[in-house]
Order: sequence, then C-alpha cells, then structure tokens
Amino acid sequence: MTTELKSELEIDLEILSLRREVQRLERNLRLERERAKRPKGRLSELIGIGRGVYGTPEQIDTYRQEVRDSWN
Repeated sequence: MTTELKSELEIDLEILSLRREVQRLERNLRLERERAKRPKGRLSELIGIGRGVYGTPEQIDTYRQEVRDSWN
C-alpha cells in the first residue's frame, strides 16, 4: 500500500467514525427534546404533586397503626 492510499483509507475511516458519532448525538438530542416536551416525565418531578388519599396527618397515623397492629 502506498502512503497516499493508506492516508485516504484512514481519512475514510475517520469520516465514518465521525458520522456515527454525529448520528449518536442527533439521536440523543431527539430523545432530550422529546423528554422536554413531557412536563412531568420523571418520577422525581411527580413526587408531591398528586392529591393525597388522607386529609390529615392523624388519618395517616391511624392507618399506619392499624396496619402495624394487623401484623401481630
């Protein structure tokens, strides 16, 4: 192989590698854009926004004690 041919092959391989990297980055960008469209797409964003089942902390304690007592 001549030096010129080898350098052309190396350039072609580098171009292919860069194209794959660009495709990967574009795919990640599309995924991030889709995720940004969903306002509450992550569990950590959902915590605390739902309506609770219990109206007061006392109701929660009562339920918790009933469950604990049922174990005995």
